[in-house]
Formats: sequence, structure tokens, C-alpha cells
Amino acid sequence: MRTLSTDAHSTYNSEHLHQHHSILFALENWIKEQEPSWEYYRFGIGAAGIFVQVTFAALMIATLGMAGASPWIYGIGIFFAFTSNSTVFAQSPMRIVLGSFVVSIITNLSLTLFYGIPMLIN
Repeated sequence: MRTLSTDAHSTYNSEHLHQHHSILFALENWIKEQEPSWEYYRFGIGAAGIFVQVTFAALMIATLGMAGASPWIYGIGIFFAFTSNSTVFAQSPMRIVLGSFVVSIITNLSLTLFYGIPMLIN
């Protein structure tokens, strides 16, 4: 009587061996699962997102103004702030709206830190 149905050198189908997915695949699936609730709460998410990203834009403008930066530099942050606001008002898909909020906040925060930290050191 055999105790093992297959020997130690058997092979498996390739579909069983290649089920490892990347982090981006998991993120994409999570976004697809959450998007209906984001669409349902579109007004609240849009209003809160505009408030948060405009707050970061104002902090960036104040910091760069005190640092004496060129208006062309903080024009970049203002551009991203207005772009994310326009995606809300245009009723774009919520993944684009939230993505534009994230890009605007990261841009404004990085400009604030880039010009604000040297001011704190001096």
C-alpha cells in the first residue's frame, strides 16, 4: 500500500504557483471595493477634502511668503489646489478626486517643509 499519492518530484500546474500579487493589485481591488461608498458620500468627502487641501495650501503660501520664495514656486502649489478643487466641481470619479487631493496635499506639504525647515534652523 502506498502512503503518498504523488512522489517528491511531481509538478504542479503553473496557475497554482503564480498566485502572488503585487501591492498595487491589492490597492486596486481595495479601491474598487470602496468606490461605491465614496460615490454615495461624494458631497461630504469633497467638502472635507477641499477644506483640508486648501488649509495645506494656505500654510504653504504663508511659509513660502515668509521665506521670500518666488511666486512661481508657490504657484505650483496653488495650481494643484485649484486642480483638485476643479475635479470635485466637475464631478469626476472619486478615485480621481481623492488622488488629486493627495497630490495637492503632498505637493503643498513638501514645499512647506522644504522652505520652512531652513527658516526654523536660522
